[in-house]
Amino acid sequence: MTAFAADESKVEENKDYNSYIQTIYSNNNGLLSGEANDVVCTNDGALWIATYAGLYRYNGSDFQYMNSFDTIKNANDLYIDEEGRLWIGTNDDGLSLYINSEITNTLNSDSGLPSNSVRSIVRHADGNYYVGTSESLAIVTISGGLKIIKIIPQIQYASDLAADASGHIAAVTSSGDLFLMQGEKITDQINSLDGNVYHTSCFFDHTGNLYVGTDQSEVKVYSVVDDMLKLDHVISLKNMSAINRIYETDNKELFFCTENGIAYKKENSEIHYISSGSFNSSIDNMTVDYQGNLWFCSSRLGIMKMCPSAFSELYPEVGLSENVVNTVTQWHGKIYCGTDTGLDLIHKDSGKVLTNALTQKLKEMRIRDIMSDSSGNLWICTYGGGIVKVDSQERIHEIALPENLRGGKFRCAIELSDGSLVVASDLGMVYLKDDKVVKVLSSEDGLGNSVVLCMLQREDGTILAGTDGGGISVIKQKKVIHTIKRSEKLDSDVILRIVQDKGGEGVFLVTSNGLCYMKDEDTIQKLNNFPYSNNFDIYDDGEGKLFVTGSAGIYVTSKENLLSGSTTGFQLLDYLSGLRGSLTANAWNYVDKDNVWYIANGTGVTKLDLKDYSTSIESYRMHMKSIVIDGKESVIYSNKMYINNFPPEKHFIASKIRTSQSMD
Repeated sequence: MTAFAADESKVEENKDYNSYIQTIYSNNNGLLSGEANDVVCTNDGALWIATYAGLYRYNGSDFQYMNSFDTIKNANDLYIDEEGRLWIGTNDDGLSLYINSEITNTLNSDSGLPSNSVRSIVRHADGNYYVGTSESLAIVTISGGLKIIKIIPQIQYASDLAADASGHIAAVTSSGDLFLMQGEKITDQINSLDGNVYHTSCFFDHTGNLYVGTDQSEVKVYSVVDDMLKLDHVISLKNMSAINRIYETDNKELFFCTENGIAYKKENSEIHYISSGSFNSSIDNMTVDYQGNLWFCSSRLGIMKMCPSAFSELYPEVGLSENVVNTVTQWHGKIYCGTDTGLDLIHKDSGKVLTNALTQKLKEMRIRDIMSDSSGNLWICTYGGGIVKVDSQERIHEIALPENLRGGKFRCAIELSDGSLVVASDLGMVYLKDDKVVKVLSSEDGLGNSVVLCMLQREDGTILAGTDGGGISVIKQKKVIHTIKRSEKLDSDVILRIVQDKGGEGVFLVTSNGLCYMKDEDTIQKLNNFPYSNNFDIYDDGEGKLFVTGSAGIYVTSKENLLSGSTTGFQLLDYLSGLRGSLTANAWNYVDKDNVWYIANGTGVTKLDLKDYSTSIESYRMHMKSIVIDGKESVIYSNKMYINNFPPEKHFIASKIRTSQSMD
């Protein structure tokens, strides 16, 4: 085996690609959803973007939200086949096929698909399609109608698929395993544990070599010999983390989309790195359009193509570099920002960036929640680093955890009425008393799902636990007494937030599909009048006003308006109001005593004054399809106007109208 490492002294920025103009499309300039899971280009030149909020079509000037498709409320994976058909894999509605401006076929669990969550799609050399779901791999045919012809149960959660011209299929699973198939038969397999490497992506190049990305900044290159994998060499991508996707252009350049940047190589050449600025997190895929433009998508930052404001940005104010923030709070006169790479600490009054023993301890650690309790302690929930307590004297304590909880993903914590604590994790709910674990409540104890995303304690002591697919678990005295599921009027079993109605007895529910209001376990109201589905959280100001965060921005409405069923009265604070970057999903935000809201986002922390957030919008972007002058209509195509049989002075007037209505 020969390892090819990129010598830093020889790695050069490619002058061509780094001279490209980079434009980022997110929720501040046309793409309502601030994230993008996949991007493809159809034969007609249109760009399609898959997001958790649904499907978008970009025609070269405008993003169109394709909300007329009932089967596509969110989208994970897109695939264009040789006939130009668009295959759409969704998060919870199965697989859809788009032909000639309409959805012609769908497959879901009711029609035999192993799971409604589709993660990858590829076409086999024989014309069949291999579809990776969050359960098994399915083989699908379009001949005689879209249908499943075989299930491959050995391959679970195929997160990436690749096909060559010789009938081979490569599959990488969410557990990091690599499979090679010849048709329906598995011919080789490399387990992540056996190979001591976690595989993240796969791609067959034009020569038939298989490129396999890993989480170790390496790409392993295999040849296929007698239906078996033979390692030829390893490509090292220095300073790059997990390789999410590998893409080959028509001129045989290989691009590597990674967790923290973009690299590429030409045939038999060294690695080049593209300077993508702030677009440097969770880059998941790319495509090249018919004009040769490169498009990159990020599940955190949107799409990159190489105003008085109601908002202010904390990180630029204090001189911090952009970072993805998951949680923010204030404690002891300091602002604590939990990020994917540790703790950013800021003195509230001076704005000075601080370092101390706590920031050093949490360095490079993913922090999901920071909260303070009534006794003056600070609690920090981490991924892989356990639960950290900072007492009122700012002394650091690590909570001793049972062996089965070590390395767990701790998402959030709440203080109970008796002063104890309960922490949500991917393994269930962990009860703490006097800094010791006294109870672990898991799916074996009746939780709807062991992955708990949020919790709320009611006045009577009942705990409502929102899970990632198991509905709401109702808990009393550390026992699950009931589970509220989608069948009981919930619009989804994925519960992102449970928020107490400060002016009433009920709770607001933020699900993966929308909003609900629950007065009690038997009275749940779907709030279908709310104009957006991909929401994250609700802040109730206690005076009848609600602020709903989501990938589109922040919707402001009154509680009365929302609960009445009204379809009007929703104000969206987005890029037109000065919101920059995308809000972080599943984040925990903070409102200080001055009613300033600190909101975690993909580049740092955004501040919004909840008492003064009005903006003066002086310009709009409009799409005009036609114009009528003296009773005669002329159609506008691609920003050009074609007017027949009008005198010159009418031409001038029409041009003025079009220009004034189309300005940014």
